[in-house]
Amino acid sequence: MSELRVDNIVDMGGSGAPQLRKGASVTGISTITQAVIGNTTINAGGINATGIVTSSSNKFVGDLASGNITAGVMTATSSVVASNITINSGGVNASGIVSATSYIGNGANLTGVGLTIAPLIYSPELAATGVASKPTIELSFNQRIKAGSGNVVLRMVGAGSTIIENFSVGSSVTINNDGTLPKLSFTPTSSLSPDSVIYVDIPAGAIETPAGTDIKATNWTFTTKNIFNYWGAGWNSYGRLGQNSLSPGGVSSPVQIGSHKWTQISSSGNGGMGSKSDGTLWTWGYNPQGQMGINDVITRSSPVQIPGTTWTTSNICFHDYSAAVRTDGTLWMWGSNAPGALGQNNRTQYSSPVQVGSDTTWSTGEYKLSTGTTTFAIKTDGTLWTWGGDSEFGNTGQNSLIKYSSPVQVGSESTWSEAACGMYHAAVIKTDGTLWCWGQGTDGEIGNNAATNRSSPIQVGSESTWYKASASAAGGRTAAIKTDGTLWTWGGNNYGSLGQNNTTKYSSPVQIPGTTWSDLGNVGNYSFGAIKTDGTLWVWGENDKGMLGINQPANSHRSSPVQIPGTTWSVVARSGGGLMAGKP
Repeated sequence: MSELRVDNIVDMGGSGAPQLRKGASVTGISTITQAVIGNTTINAGGINATGIVTSSSNKFVGDLASGNITAGVMTATSSVVASNITINSGGVNASGIVSATSYIGNGANLTGVGLTIAPLIYSPELAATGVASKPTIELSFNQRIKAGSGNVVLRMVGAGSTIIENFSVGSSVTINNDGTLPKLSFTPTSSLSPDSVIYVDIPAGAIETPAGTDIKATNWTFTTKNIFNYWGAGWNSYGRLGQNSLSPGGVSSPVQIGSHKWTQISSSGNGGMGSKSDGTLWTWGYNPQGQMGINDVITRSSPVQIPGTTWTTSNICFHDYSAAVRTDGTLWMWGSNAPGALGQNNRTQYSSPVQVGSDTTWSTGEYKLSTGTTTFAIKTDGTLWTWGGDSEFGNTGQNSLIKYSSPVQVGSESTWSEAACGMYHAAVIKTDGTLWCWGQGTDGEIGNNAATNRSSPIQVGSESTWYKASASAAGGRTAAIKTDGTLWTWGGNNYGSLGQNNTTKYSSPVQIPGTTWSDLGNVGNYSFGAIKTDGTLWVWGENDKGMLGINQPANSHRSSPVQIPGTTWSVVARSGGGLMAGKP
């Protein structure tokens, strides 16, 4: 712009137009009646714009129209954005395919979004085993759903496809679109038969999209948990064996736990806990910190029921606290809480069950929940969570030595399958068959050919054929079975815990002879038990107070597998203090 030069300006009384002094000269001033800039015309009538106006600034300065312009806001009567999107007073009209990085709101009225509707999470999981006899069955989707027509059906596989029960969508089948993921859910009226393959059949049209489009048929199978008579041996100073009596010197031959069958049993060195096929949960033994979960601190030497009939997975810790999952996917804990192990974001002791958070996605399958000084739990989406811990070994897997009093995720993977933990280390298998360990490693129990602690997961070897893993209750030893039926151990080896007929430590896996091993569990502080496909049960390691159950004097340890009589053994429980194993 040219410079305005005025020798003198005289204000004529302050009311009229200013008057230039005689002889003053003014240059650089022009009068513009109209200016055209691109598609914008500026004249005495204001600013007229057609089409789309682009501004390099997000602010308007001055008085446009009414003068009530908010910075950066423009009202348009119509705009065409590309050839298939029009914005006008009626809203946004789009045809064809529209790409968006996000939308605001819950998407309730969105239709035709370019994502095929599909199930995301199955519960029980596809081909899951060890499922409770009365599970809550759920199917989560990636988009909203509504009831269609037809029934969801449960059938028995291998029994002429016998129909177990029909469920009407919209009444006995519940649809919930308000959660993180839309889902349908239902629960059998009666308990399913044990050790049975169940077929879930959701026919096409039973579920629809909000627009009324039928969702294609969906089906999958799972296997219910078997029930067994359980037998135990070893420590019984506080009634750990549930015999309604105490045996301070231990019990060296297996005795039956209760007079009925159990779907699952676990034990610490001083107590036990078991679930039945009717969804009830029972506990017994040492109880000064409320670890029995019956709202008192009285020790009992025979089973007492914890309130409720929807319990499924349970685990009792070597360190005096307990955990269990209900069929609705909620997780509950009670007992000692010194390291924050109960997941309550505090250090308060509880003598009756308290829920961990509000999640309903904790897995109810076998080996999804394990406790030591740290708790590990796997969710239905395959993520692994941990809390509690120590300040020395990093057994929470967080790459730190911090204790946590509420759940934190281990890594970001969603492929964790089975969890096992000892006192200070963990051994967890992924769905791809790889095995990962972390925590205390001073005895070589991490299996990475070293004797150092690891505070984050490290893979054991490079194999992807691991099938089942166990960690000794008092720590320092790890054992695992591969899919080819071979059994491997590593870590500390006092008492002959590794089954190698010696007491030498090994910091990488060494094989125990045989190729027909099928199940595995820790059966004491520094001992293991395993079952072969022929139904025989074998034990080795520490035998303090008869914990191996081989009817031998206390402290007669075994450095190689010794058979316990019988050929119908089916499962080895994970237990501290001695043997817990089941058979029909």
